[in-house]
Amino acid sequence: MSASKNLVCVRCWQDFFSTPAYKAICAAPSPDERITYTASTALVERPASLSCSWCSFLLSLKPEADNVRYGDEEPLSTDIEVWYSSGYDWESFTPPGNNRFRIWINGVVTHLTAFTEPDSLAARRVTARSIQPDASDTYLALSYCWGPHQRGITTTHDVDARFETLEETELSRTVQDAIFVTRRLGYRYLWVDAICIIQDSRDDKHIELSRMNEIYRLAALTIVAANAHTSAEGFLADRQRPPAATSIPFWASDSQLGSVHMRPEGWYSEDVEPVNTRAWTLQEKLLSLRLLIYADHTLQYQCNEHYVNLGDSLNIVSGLGGSRLPLHLLNAAAEQSPDDEVKLAEEWIRVVSIYSGRALTYPHDKLPALSAIARSFHQKTGWRYLAGVWHGPLIPRFLLWSSTDYADPYDVYTAPSWSWASLCNPVAYRNSEGVPYEFEVTTADVTLETDILPFGAITGASLAISARVRSGRFVKPQSVMWGEANESDSGMYASIDAKLPVDEVPVLGVAIIRRKTEDPTEPYAVIDGLLIAPVDHSTFHRRIGVFFGSLATDFQEIEKSHITLL
Repeated sequence: MSASKNLVCVRCWQDFFSTPAYKAICAAPSPDERITYTASTALVERPASLSCSWCSFLLSLKPEADNVRYGDEEPLSTDIEVWYSSGYDWESFTPPGNNRFRIWINGVVTHLTAFTEPDSLAARRVTARSIQPDASDTYLALSYCWGPHQRGITTTHDVDARFETLEETELSRTVQDAIFVTRRLGYRYLWVDAICIIQDSRDDKHIELSRMNEIYRLAALTIVAANAHTSAEGFLADRQRPPAATSIPFWASDSQLGSVHMRPEGWYSEDVEPVNTRAWTLQEKLLSLRLLIYADHTLQYQCNEHYVNLGDSLNIVSGLGGSRLPLHLLNAAAEQSPDDEVKLAEEWIRVVSIYSGRALTYPHDKLPALSAIARSFHQKTGWRYLAGVWHGPLIPRFLLWSSTDYADPYDVYTAPSWSWASLCNPVAYRNSEGVPYEFEVTTADVTLETDILPFGAITGASLAISARVRSGRFVKPQSVMWGEANESDSGMYASIDAKLPVDEVPVLGVAIIRRKTEDPTEPYAVIDGLLIAPVDHSTFHRRIGVFFGSLATDFQEIEKSHITLL
């Protein structure tokens, strides 16, 4: 008892750690229990407190001098939430951690739905020569960052030889690590894109990309090399130890005094991982039913029901976030409810919002790198895919994306102007419900680069629409005005897609939807729509932005027009 008691100074022991209130917190079965403790800065900073772990911890919470202001505000206070966990934070791949994981993983994956595997998937797998061979043909997949140079890729020169033997020393460090993990987990097969796709064969790439949604969806586990920036790094290296912990007294349930260790900033965001900055890896993650994630700090498991650290260690993951797709979307045979269309539309919008913020080495891959997810959505909805936009009853919603920053289009053609895929910067969608405002798509044409990839790259597209269209002008930074110039008119909110060389440009406004307002007498009183401009003085037009919140009366007397967008 004395050793634990001596962790803190006499004042902290008497005023806090020995009190019935603190003992009750230690024994509390509910995480909602709270305790209030007050300590003056003068007392915490006194010499007698220098060896007190609790006083030192409180001093670490004190704001920097530049952030302190004096006045009539309430005294500085800090809420401290304490989470209990075991201490396996840096065991990404140690023998004890691996043994714990094998026991753990067997307990969490058995409840998940198993889908039937097409026989065609058996042809392209790396045999890992398991130490304990599995009688089944189940396989693992790998998701990772390639980097500038990938070693050991399969080419037309060596593809036949690779069906006979595979020299592991010729492969990148990340692939070698993945083979090692596959063996240790008792599996025989591993799917790796660099090896299982003939990298200098355009036809083979197209064929394999067309099956990508099944490859990752049907894997028993997907190994995610989350912490590696390139394939040369590998992902099994020792992790950096977490910050030093603070030891404080703690009362056990039998009223015996012991101690616990505290560390600040226990939250973890998956955004810090290099793998989550790359565009190609998003569909690999979203389509996989089970993920074994070698994160920057520890080993994680994720599925549609769990997102946890090995041994429930610290660095608490903040829920599932934007990490998963609905399970029924991954199973095309599952029944669909009437509400699923709207829900699936919102899922697609969420996916695009995440994907558009990720990096691509080659702009040409903008649509191919999302094609597997698009195929899954099509199998579920039957909607026609138009270069990142779905042609169906909810197409007005899909068209009303906005650029989150001024950017230039890609130097090469990736998509039509009305698709978010035409830009190299993140896009977002407003959270609004509306109904089409006399808006109709009359024809839609898309020219595919290859028929093998109906959700992949395109060479051209057009969208013919019928809608109410009126002239106006866009004024920097974010407003559009209709009709004649009026100094008192501040306009309504608008967002432009690309950088403009001048402060004001003429535009055409296309009414797309009527949106609800808070006024019950006029439930659909505002209009959202597209801003467009002619293409080189031709009869065709291109999208240049969006507007939101125009009055319905601004378009009420306008006749409908027929416009073709490129």
